[in-house]
Amino acid sequence: MARAIPVGVERQDRRGTAQKMQVDGDMGREQEDPYKTTKEVAARFRTSPSTVRYWRYAGIGPRGVKIGTKVLYRESEIRRWEQEREAAESGAA
Repeated sequence: MARAIPVGVERQDRRGTAQKMQVDGDMGREQEDPYKTTKEVAARFRTSPSTVRYWRYAGIGPRGVKIGTKVLYRESEIRRWEQEREAAESGAA
């Protein structure tokens, strides 16, 4: 029987990386805030992976997390950054 993890509890995966977990109250399944690769983020914003890497280097893009040799971006961080950019654009108009 699967053991439920309380909402907002951190656990470590096999590599020792902390991951925030949430439990779906109705189904009792764990739902993670999924990670996206640099290539997936670039596709979402219709730009190149090198542009996303530059954004990270310059500190103007979504915050990434280096896990092993890859830089990954949480879906919630991408949404936060996207909303921040939209607010800045609407405020500038």
